[in-house]
Amino acid sequence: MIRAGLLSVGLQAYWDQFKDLKGKLARHHGMIRERIAAEHGEVVDVGMVDTIDKSKEAADKLATSDVQVVFVFVSTYAVSAILLPIARRMDV
Repeated sequence: MIRAGLLSVGLQAYWDQFKDLKGKLARHHGMIRERIAAEHGEVVDVGMVDTIDKSKEAADKLATSDVQVVFVFVSTYAVSAILLPIARRMDV
């Protein structure tokens, strides 16, 4: 069993444009979390990362949680600046 990190990436600007898109993606994220947990063990879930500030917070949490792998659900278009802080901090 492993400790896995999980995050979804998206673009915050979409939430007001597309009714219930964020809710639908949250449900998909939950299904992914449950499957990872069932098959691999503990999941450190940082949720939807859709801004640069949330990316920095997620990077801090994942880096201090001793995860061995990080799964990224690319749920919508997202700018690289959202994922880059996480990629830079992780050594997995």
